[in-house]
Amino acid sequence: MSKAHRSGPRRTRFAVAAALGAAIGTVLLSAGCAEKSDYPAKAVKVIVPFGPGGPSDVNARLIAEHAKAQFPKGIAVTNVPGGSATTGTYQGVSSEPDGYTWIYGGTSELSSVLHTVEAPYTMDSYRLVLKVGNMPTVLLVKKDPRWPTLAAFIDHAKANPGAVKVGTPGDASFNRLMGEQLAAAAGINLVMVPFNGNAAVVQGLLGGHIQAGLVNSPDARAHVKDGSEIAGLAVFSAKRVASIPTIPTTREQGVDLVGTISHYIAVPKQTPDAVVAAIEKRLKPVLADPAYVKAAEAIAFEADVQDAAVARSELTRWYETAGTLYGKLGMLKKKQ
Repeated sequence: MSKAHRSGPRRTRFAVAAALGAAIGTVLLSAGCAEKSDYPAKAVKVIVPFGPGGPSDVNARLIAEHAKAQFPKGIAVTNVPGGSATTGTYQGVSSEPDGYTWIYGGTSELSSVLHTVEAPYTMDSYRLVLKVGNMPTVLLVKKDPRWPTLAAFIDHAKANPGAVKVGTPGDASFNRLMGEQLAAAAGINLVMVPFNGNAAVVQGLLGGHIQAGLVNSPDARAHVKDGSEIAGLAVFSAKRVASIPTIPTTREQGVDLVGTISHYIAVPKQTPDAVVAAIEKRLKPVLADPAYVKAAEAIAFEADVQDAAVARSELTRWYETAGTLYGKLGMLKKKQ
């Protein structure tokens, strides 16, 4: 028998094996697609690592309300506060990676807080589905003819170094870091005074304990209105906030500084790609819906949907920036 004839059966066996492998691959692929198309088969739980009533909680509930068509089984928001928002975040990242538990997380708890708090997770413990939007920092003052604008406030601070007290929602808060960056950009010396949350900062302003406060845009919106004793000097955003349009941006006033707490949907790291893709596919039209965008704007939240790659890049850059700032302030957690 010739060599060509001897190789014939072998080629036949190879062909059969290849065909069988292709068939198995098709079955597996079909099974994967079926799993993806079946999502969601039950209700989704969204963990908000803060108490009820705050901006994260309110916006998470807005999303749940507007997502009923895409998630007919429902989205249940669960508040798990504590530990500088690390308690709820850890509960989320350590949950079953099946796509039915999400973390509604912000810039701090997903990145920068890891520099100052001994958290039981890292930035590698979760994967992002997408970015939801932004909540800019706003500089508030008690109305005073000495500083009707940001420029006047900066001039006053330059003329009175170390005398201007600025309240922040916490000693290691995102807004504290924005205050430090403002001082550096403007060449002024500001005394940062930590309070327990944004509402307490506003009360400190009204009580005359501080000259200015750095709060999140939803908290600013609640107090900057006709007849109020509180005025907004600047919003740390690339554009004005729709529900508080009278407050100019920092850039409009010659200070090139943008600072926004961004919100994200995250899931446990081991969540399958197909499931993450299914969540993203269903969430994107919800977040782009004009009805949701309008509702978000009404609470001074800026819808800004970005995919996971862009979102991860943003968080990584902020983590590095925050680490440098905390290092200069001597606030980095001690290595064990």
